Amino acid sequence: CWVIVAALVGARLCYLLFFPQLFLSNPLGVLFNQGGLVWYGGMVGVVLMLMAYTRWRKVNFWKLGDIITPPAALGL
Repeated sequence: CWVIVAALVGARLCYLLFFPQLFLSNPLGVLFNQGGLVWYGGMVGVVLMLMAYTRWRKVNFWKLGDIITPPAALGL
């Protein structure tokens, strides 16, 4: 569940970085109503979340990456 949230937040933040004029014109509106998502921002958000999770649970990041790569490719 946290990975999905991280993907959505990362995708939205990356979108706002590439289109700052939308955010500057209506800061609250663009966060909830307007705009889109950027897939590579979602990927960065997921990788950062997985890094935090593996550090917290003391799991090997690369082994977990091998496990989630096939479902991630299907999800993309």
